[in-house]
Amino acid sequence: MEPKNPDTRNNSPTPHPTSSITQLSYPSPSPLSPHFSISLMETKNFYMICYDIRDPKRWRKAYTLLKGYGESLQYSIFRCRLNQRDREKLRWELEKILEAEDSLLIAGLCDRCVERIQACNRPETWTVEQETFKIF
Repeated sequence: MEPKNPDTRNNSPTPHPTSSITQLSYPSPSPLSPHFSISLMETKNFYMICYDIRDPKRWRKAYTLLKGYGESLQYSIFRCRLNQRDREKLRWELEKILEAEDSLLIAGLCDRCVERIQACNRPETWTVEQETFKIF
């Protein structure tokens, strides 16, 4: 005979009422846990990347690398929309190309800064496409 007192009952998993699947409850992950995710998508921001590279061979390598991350506004100025992980990866890859005599500037732009940019001579150089989302 099983005890009726709830304090002495068995703590085994309870079967699902409509099938033979057993439900197990797990604690929700802590915000400090590496498996905790605040959002499904990382936030991307605009960055203006400017460089001055003295050697033409290194300049071509940097230019080719940056073409894979964004678009060229001028020969040594790029606009890239990156999340934090991609920004650090790009910075690390550029540091492998650059020498001490070269310089690199990565300027993060907030949404308000992007809205206030004026492209005076060629307005088509800084167009911002709105991100679209599909709802299923």
